[in-house]
Amino acid sequence: VNIEEIDEFMFQYSIPKNIEIYCFIGYLGGEKNPMFALKIFEEILRDNSNSFLLIAGDGPDSLQLEEYIKRNQMENKVKMFGNTDKVREILQISQTLLMPSFSEGMSMALLEAQISGVNCIVSKGVPKTNDIKAGLFHQCSTLSVENWIDMIKEVKKNDEISQMEIIKSLEMIEYNKESVVKKY
Repeated sequence: VNIEEIDEFMFQYSIPKNIEIYCFIGYLGGEKNPMFALKIFEEILRDNSNSFLLIAGDGPDSLQLEEYIKRNQMENKVKMFGNTDKVREILQISQTLLMPSFSEGMSMALLEAQISGVNCIVSKGVPKTNDIKAGLFHQCSTLSVENWIDMIKEVKKNDEISQMEIIKSLEMIEYNKESVVKKY
């Protein structure tokens, strides 16, 4: 992690420092359920105004999300990136990824988030095959805002996972380079 690059990124996109950062990465529509992520974040703000949400992606719900953000006066708490090549930077500054998908396959965003050490709160529509077994995959059994908030609070109590622990997890599930090369 290059601290200067991260500082520049946060400055460029007017993301405040020393705050709790959440992210949603994916298609803004349909099965991905982005409006639910925004409603979760709205509840988070009621409890902790020192929070920020980064949304990366585009889709048919973009305008509806933008209108909801304005209507609920969250413009200075939510940044929508659209389709972006800044996912790495977003993950490096985020503490929690929200993935309330109705259904999901193998998610690159979810794998990248875990590898980056980001806690991932996911719906039951996200298969457990996305879990790299590093203690960062947390599945909520309902699509209830209250249950998600409870899970987020519980996950925040966990110790931070080191990069070494993540690498060991990837080796154990054979997602590391050596294991993949050996398979092929």
